Amino acid sequence: MSCEVYANGDEISCKAGDGKVIAAFPDVCLSPPSPPAGPIPVPYPNTSFSKDMKNGSKTVKIKGQEVMLKDQSFYKSAPLGDEAATQGLGAGVITHVITGKTYFVAWSMDVKFEGQNVDRHTDLTTSNHASPMANGQPPNPNTAAMAAAKRKEDLCAKRAQKIEEAINRDVRNPDGSHNGIYGLKHRFSDQVAGSHPPGSTGPNSWENHDTNIRQQLTSLNEELNNFDKEGCTNDLPPGARMWAGRSPPREQDWMGRDVLAAAPP
Repeated sequence: MSCEVYANGDEISCKAGDGKVIAAFPDVCLSPPSPPAGPIPVPYPNTSFSKDMKNGSKTVKIKGQEVMLKDQSFYKSAPLGDEAATQGLGAGVITHVITGKTYFVAWSMDVKFEGQNVDRHTDLTTSNHASPMANGQPPNPNTAAMAAAKRKEDLCAKRAQKIEEAINRDVRNPDGSHNGIYGLKHRFSDQVAGSHPPGSTGPNSWENHDTNIRQQLTSLNEELNNFDKEGCTNDLPPGARMWAGRSPPREQDWMGRDVLAAAPP
């Protein structure tokens, strides 16, 4: 899930989102063995998640959950990644803790909730804090926005493919008959120049085709509405919106299959 609320074009970091800091490195911690051979400074990678947010906003919330605020909020994920180090041997070489907090070190300069700057996905973070001072690793990005962008890209591609199939699908059996549901372009053609006149009933009748066309037009309009609502910008098949606005063929539009048979090659 994404937060879907933005500051300066970047999505705000919220507990309801999919924010994550992946393998922040190096978190140098004093690790076994014990003296005299150790302790040994070992660099660990830390990973933390927005679902583990603490001290977020109190009154302004996104999707019913708190929002990340400058220097106040942090992620407290377990496991973090440095558990193999030992608190009794000194732990982090700067903070002297392990399994510490993840703080943002960048934020929006002009968007504030409750008087505090809001943190955004892709803003930098540091990990294994005892307080806002980190344990020395370089800042790492909070990556939920990139994951959300990839999900949107995949979703929009699927929407565009469904719209394409709703209009142009034409899968044939070896004998030339249709295989499964076919698109509106071929539905309309078969209805107007088919062998089943208005008033006919049964599986391949005018009435049955009319019902199918109406259902497919409804589905096409739903897909286009979702495509627009989700802000998709993929190329659509030519005439997609024209097809969505068409009405099913009327009884007086029927010409019969003889019209096609008599047409010049």
